[in-house]
Amino acid sequence: MSEHSVEMREPVSVYQRMKAEVLSVFPAVVFFFLALNLINISDALMFHKQQIAVERELHLLIGAAVAGKVLTAVDLLPFLNVFRGRPLIYATLWKTSIYSLGVLLYRYCDRLAPFIFQYKELGVAIQQWILREDWYRFWGVQLWVFLILLVYVAAKETIEEIGGTRMRRLFFGF
Repeated sequence: MSEHSVEMREPVSVYQRMKAEVLSVFPAVVFFFLALNLINISDALMFHKQQIAVERELHLLIGAAVAGKVLTAVDLLPFLNVFRGRPLIYATLWKTSIYSLGVLLYRYCDRLAPFIFQYKELGVAIQQWILREDWYRFWGVQLWVFLILLVYVAAKETIEEIGGTRMRRLFFGF
């Protein structure tokens, strides 16, 4: 073969691509599903709710799937990897801060949207939202989100540094 020839590969089936995609985000989805349930249960306990709505579980599963996929895709952005080659704490804190800011902006928009639809004017909607929002609860959930993202990013950075096989051997013993 000459140095300019192109190596022919077998075409990858749609099933194989979907399987690879699902397997790549599966750990993140499981992690965020458990984490979001932890937030949901903490919220129920703090506010003495007698029952946790079952339909909420579907929302949490969808949220976990979206979070897993978004974080996997966003990790490809070059500005998130500016701390490669430095101690892991730099990359961990940097990525956690960026992800937390993204979640905060999403939560602001999510909470503000119903007021915009109700009042049809942004200034009035913001004013009403600020007056009606339970800020202790809002920031309590945001602190949980930050902590969960910190744990996720720290684990992901560590696994990338030492390798998945070695991490599995260290953690599970096989």
